[in-house]
Amino acid sequence: MSALRKGELIALIWADCQLDGSLPHIKARASTTPNRKEATIPLHPGLARQLLASKPANATPDASVFPRMKDISHALLVDLDKAGIARIDALGRKLDFHALRYTYATSVAPLNAWLRN
Repeated sequence: MSALRKGELIALIWADCQLDGSLPHIKARASTTPNRKEATIPLHPGLARQLLASKPANATPDASVFPRMKDISHALLVDLDKAGIARIDALGRKLDFHALRYTYATSVAPLNAWLRN
């Protein structure tokens, strides 16, 4: 989904999400990041629309965005198995939560640089 760490995703609340507008993004609160600094993570507009559509009508700003996400790593492995996707490829590269996070962060690096300016 994003460059957020597992703990940051678990701690994500609706108040952290700016899902409409021209630059949808998530604010990782300083209290949830390892370096204790707030971070802005851009979101693909399609993902922002999906998150907004999944938001319960009665969600409060302090409600968890992913209330059932306690063991995302296990869920990812189950989903990979169901989809028939190998966890380790022929070159020994692992597909896990961290790999998805790294790929996302790499793909949005230019946008992150723009947001910081």
